[in-house]
Amino acid sequence: MSMDTQIKTLFTPSAPISESTLFSGRSEQLNRINDAILERGKHVILFGERGVGKTSIANKVKNDNTQDKICIYIFSSTNHTFNTMWKEIFEQITFQSSKQSTGFNAIIETVQRKFSDLIDWDKEVSDNIILNTISYLSIPVIIIIDEFDKLNDDVKMRISNIMKLFSDTGKNITMIIVGVADDIQKLIAGHESIKRNIAEIKMPRMSIEELAEILNSRLTTLNMTIDVNAKEKVVKLSQGLPEYIHAIGKGAAIYCNNRQNNCITKDDVMNSIKEFIKISDESYRLTYQKAVSSNQANTLFADVLLACAEVQCDDNGRFTQKSVVEPLSKIINRTMPIAGFQTHIAAFCTESRGNILERNGKERSFRYRFAEPRMQIYVLMNGILSNKVQW
Repeated sequence: MSMDTQIKTLFTPSAPISESTLFSGRSEQLNRINDAILERGKHVILFGERGVGKTSIANKVKNDNTQDKICIYIFSSTNHTFNTMWKEIFEQITFQSSKQSTGFNAIIETVQRKFSDLIDWDKEVSDNIILNTISYLSIPVIIIIDEFDKLNDDVKMRISNIMKLFSDTGKNITMIIVGVADDIQKLIAGHESIKRNIAEIKMPRMSIEELAEILNSRLTTLNMTIDVNAKEKVVKLSQGLPEYIHAIGKGAAIYCNNRQNNCITKDDVMNSIKEFIKISDESYRLTYQKAVSSNQANTLFADVLLACAEVQCDDNGRFTQKSVVEPLSKIINRTMPIAGFQTHIAAFCTESRGNILERNGKERSFRYRFAEPRMQIYVLMNGILSNKVQW
């Protein structure tokens, strides 16, 4: 395998991590999930903002539970009903059944069947039918439902009910709900009493140490290194989102390899950024232009948005107006009070500016974040290339 191919195999910005050997970080969350799996009657809700690696950790849970357990993984969609969801789940569970052949020399044959064959899906399926069917299994079952936030409220409620039913009846079934949300209430509705049966596991943005671990593990496999300054830039630019440690790291490693070297430098990282901007979807450029364009000269829209992208965020990717003051003042080389840019930030939360930011909280204590986390990185990269961000 060529070095170029190895780099592209190890760095996977466009897909969740599916191999346990490539998984890095998130030890606290993994330990809590595994503890819940071992506790009969316990379920898991794994939640957080988009792009923080929820699907990757769910993949690792699936891959680590292939022995002595049945582990099922499905992706939700807006088209799913309660029936279609459980049919899809039961289609992944098989059992052997005896069948007598016809004819003179009739023999007993063993055939492979699916659990979905045991239910009439043309009728509305009750919770008890699901419970009774899955009770045929004598080994622990893990059911992972990803992108749970896409389901309608009725299906969410039915799932909530059946999770409680599994717990109340003591079945060795663990349901792991994965979805985009800031809190559990936005993901699942139903009984207040179900909370005692749920491990609520929030996925924050990755720490500097976890991002560095992703980078180091892959470079070690490639027998490559990275200088301290370049590593600091890659980690900071990733803003806690694993997708971008992969994207920037991959590009930098390729540029380093192309110059027949094995130590990534700051120039390799800069070339990776340029390439990323060059091949980015047109939708990124259009979203950015809608947010910052103006018929008036010397407007601050581009600078304010860049300051929002550079600011130190909390675990949910949110920030305050006050935290924008310092980066904006550095960008425009003069002190800028909140009053000088608060209308700009408010405008970014409107349709006229593409709703590039979203607002949360109450007046005088609003917190903001990029509606699409990827746009934060795109804006920051543009600032680096335009020399408005100290690099």
